[in-house]
Amino acid sequence: DGAGGVTVTINNPPTSGDFVNNTGYYEAIVSQSNGTFFMRMMNFATLNISARAVSSKATGSNSQSTPCIYVLDSTVTNALTITGTVTVNVCAIQVNSNATSAMKQTGSAVTTASYINLVGSGYTKTGSGTITPTPSTNQASISDPLSSRAAPTYTASCDYTNFSTSSGGTLNPGVYCGGISITGSNDTTFNAGTYILLGGGFNSSSSGTMTGTGVTFYLTKNASYSYGGVSISGSGNYNLKAPTSGSLEAMLFFQDRSVGSYSNSITGSANLSLSGVIYLPNQDLKYAGSGIAPYTVLVCDTLTFNGSTTLGNDYSTLAHGNPMAPTKSALMGE
Repeated sequence: DGAGGVTVTINNPPTSGDFVNNTGYYEAIVSQSNGTFFMRMMNFATLNISARAVSSKATGSNSQSTPCIYVLDSTVTNALTITGTVTVNVCAIQVNSNATSAMKQTGSAVTTASYINLVGSGYTKTGSGTITPTPSTNQASISDPLSSRAAPTYTASCDYTNFSTSSGGTLNPGVYCGGISITGSNDTTFNAGTYILLGGGFNSSSSGTMTGTGVTFYLTKNASYSYGGVSISGSGNYNLKAPTSGSLEAMLFFQDRSVGSYSNSITGSANLSLSGVIYLPNQDLKYAGSGIAPYTVLVCDTLTFNGSTTLGNDYSTLAHGNPMAPTKSALMGE
């Protein structure tokens, strides 16, 4: 800056482009005055040449700058709701609702994040709780950050039909027509792979220990099997980890995008350690859990917290790092 007629301007937040007014990003504008040749005939002796770049504050795989909560509904009031005595500690929050109250917090809830961006003009807070930092309003909307991620492919033949167990055991990847239902107090292990839940969804009220490493649950339907979402209400320990590489890297629960609204619930007194993205872009999610995984990302239409929740953001185990980091094409969209 200042050498050879170069001027460098740094803006936080950016003043134009896809991330305008988003404090999670920096804008760098580099310009230099250069002499002209042919344009001198039109009395233009110099021409200002400039280049612009935008970058997230994120550095490395563990940055707290990129949101780990994306609430995508663009119009609903209180798209993000935090109630009761809940304590929520997360990396950053993006709420796309343009309502005058895009977010609501009640009671003695305590919310802490690196930043909270609301597209809407305000939020509602009642009770003795706190929100840190103060949410930034009138921010830019962020489209579904995983819209380009390809869904799993599968054949429609059923490997299992209306699978239900109260005795635990080991489950294998495959097509589960009618979904998976787990009850009882015995331990359950999921072998690595993709579980196609063709109707029925993922349902567990187990008080046992549930483990699975390198697993993805794809929630879909067909004419024979009606859609089912995610329902976890047990008091057991849940330790599920998404793949760390491959086409489904970081994807733990993956909603079929062709499916419309649905209410999902991950609650109860369970010690939740869910390492991965819970991707429900068209659907509602109620979330509460006392555990913490290395990283958890929530992408949903609306979100309600009603329990003590900490979302980790250590993406160091993933082959490509933070799955929510903006792509080069997104940063250079203009």
